[in-house]
Amino acid sequence: MVKSLGIDIGSSSIKVVEAVTTARGVTVTSFREFPLGVNPAFDQTIEIHDILRDLAGQVEAGRTRVVVGLRQEYLSCRLRLFPFVERSKILKSLPFELEEELPFSSETAIYDARVTQIFGSQAEVLAVVAAKSRIASLLQQLKDTGLELTLVSAEGLALANCFERWNDVPPVLPALPEGEDAVRPRRRLHARLHIGHSHSVVLAFEENHLLGVRSILWGAKNVAEAISRRYEIPYIEAVSEMRKKAFILTHKGGASYDQILFSDTIASQLKDLGQELKFTLSEFQSELHGEISGLEMTGPFSQTLNLNAAMTQILEIPVNRSNFLSQFEHDLDKSSQTEATLAVALGLALEGLRRPKNPPIQFLRAEFAKQGEGLTEVWKKWGVTVQFVASMFLIFVFYANLRDSFAADLVEKVQDALKKQAKQVAGLTGKQGTETNIRKYIANQRKRVKDVKEIENALHMNAALDVLKRISDLTLPHNKVTLTIRKLEIQDTQVQMEGQVAKAEEAHQLESAFKGMARGPVQLSVGNPVAGQTTVSFTMVFHVDRGLVVAK
Repeated sequence: MVKSLGIDIGSSSIKVVEAVTTARGVTVTSFREFPLGVNPAFDQTIEIHDILRDLAGQVEAGRTRVVVGLRQEYLSCRLRLFPFVERSKILKSLPFELEEELPFSSETAIYDARVTQIFGSQAEVLAVVAAKSRIASLLQQLKDTGLELTLVSAEGLALANCFERWNDVPPVLPALPEGEDAVRPRRRLHARLHIGHSHSVVLAFEENHLLGVRSILWGAKNVAEAISRRYEIPYIEAVSEMRKKAFILTHKGGASYDQILFSDTIASQLKDLGQELKFTLSEFQSELHGEISGLEMTGPFSQTLNLNAAMTQILEIPVNRSNFLSQFEHDLDKSSQTEATLAVALGLALEGLRRPKNPPIQFLRAEFAKQGEGLTEVWKKWGVTVQFVASMFLIFVFYANLRDSFAADLVEKVQDALKKQAKQVAGLTGKQGTETNIRKYIANQRKRVKDVKEIENALHMNAALDVLKRISDLTLPHNKVTLTIRKLEIQDTQVQMEGQVAKAEEAHQLESAFKGMARGPVQLSVGNPVAGQTTVSFTMVFHVDRGLVVAK
């Protein structure tokens, strides 16, 4: 069982999800949310540090993979098609492939990639780049908290784990058409929007395969700030009012003046979100050569009453709330608010459970890779095992050096034992006890055995095969009996049979059949039925007439 802890460090709260692998898939074992102070006048650094330090004390060191995400607004993502599918070649080529588009190099940024689809011998890759300064800043924030990070991943690509088949290898599809006249059909795309407190993440999918990621600098705090300005109340109070009462009126008939004013205050901010989304979705359609058919929303603000209807009217495509938690086993609160809140944290936890066949995004590379501390932990865990293996290796080397002498001693002992047996069994003493004479003795004994068998035939002794044929003849008429014979032994006049039948009555049917050839009673022992088995074991012993004639 592998355990992974996804930590989403947001601007209004820290979300933590724990997930484990089981024989039936993935189980989400816990979800916790730690609210942060949202007063702009205060620095959250100390508050975040204290929460993570307390969390580190609850983590099983060495047994839990701890994953945090780098905010999507600090990352650059590009979809590229490479003429090879080897991951090592793709990673080496990324800096050169993207150098004209991004102001980074391998000295100032960390590059990683995820293969989304394979077309023949070509790989479609979603490349992601993070500036080293951003990674260093995140690690500095987590310094001295006691958390042993396994992964620093990408927020957007981790979020996509909630919607795609993250544990499967990339699909292999037919090669793309080539040539100047080749036309690739337009993709059928579906978008997903995660609305955070300070920013939002937009994902583009083709049949649940992630193809594009963008960040929008619009979040729920835009609405809270608008409420604060409209009602001239403190920002903290505006955030509380938004979380408790946020709604949008689909029609204003029958609504009070206060309800209309509150709804219009929120709706005015949605226009800015709609403009940003239209631009982003248009960019996706152009870059990915596709058409977006709909959008799903997640994030706490996505639960605002009638938000999906308002966004449908703005974007002119169907907009609905996203449902993804049902594909995982869990004992969490089944409210839609919980599902919407934990999305990024769950995606990060799933990122920690990815396998090498489709590995996670990892920014702990180059100078950020664990070295001394990792080696110390490995030695603490495996030091005794290494010492034991080293000791066994030395013993093996010592034995290998002495094996020639051991072999010579064994040969000598075998020769002595062979001479001793030749003297006791065959009466070959002294120089007569050679290998040639022993082989000659064994050949003579085999000839004597053959002669004895010929004498048995001469004395009209029934062969064991005759008895076996008689048993077979008596068994075959009972074709309704399900019989399996495990052992059949014929020694002199005694026949012993062990086997299995479907039920005890069938064993008694065989007993009656064999009475016709038996001399004396047929002894039958039937075992008791065993739970989970469909057969019954039995043992049968009886004597037969083999026409034995004692030679004089």
